[in-house]
Amino acid sequence: MASPEWGDPGAAREAVETFRRPLAELPDPLPVPMLPGPFDLTLRPPPSKSITNRLFVLAALGRGESVLGRPLLDAVDAKVMIEALGLLGAEVRL
Repeated sequence: MASPEWGDPGAAREAVETFRRPLAELPDPLPVPMLPGPFDLTLRPPPSKSITNRLFVLAALGRGESVLGRPLLDAVDAKVMIEALGLLGAEVRL
C-alpha cells in the first residue's frame, strides 16, 4: 500500500485521523505519510519516573556539571535516587 503524501490535504487529514484510533484498530502495516522535506519538531514527553532516574544516573556518571530540564522530582523513586547518588558522592542541587 502506498503512503499518502502530506501535500494532499485530504490524505493528511485521513492520516491524522488514522493515528488517533486505538492501537488495536490501526491497520497493519501502518501507512506513514511521506513528508515533503525537512521539518523542525520539539517533543515534550510526559514526566516519567524511570526516565528521570536514568537521567540522574547518567548525570552522576558524567564529568562536570549536568543540568536536567524539568525532571520529575516529586516521585518517591526520584527522591530515593537523589539520596543514593548523594551517598555515592554525587552533588545534587535542586
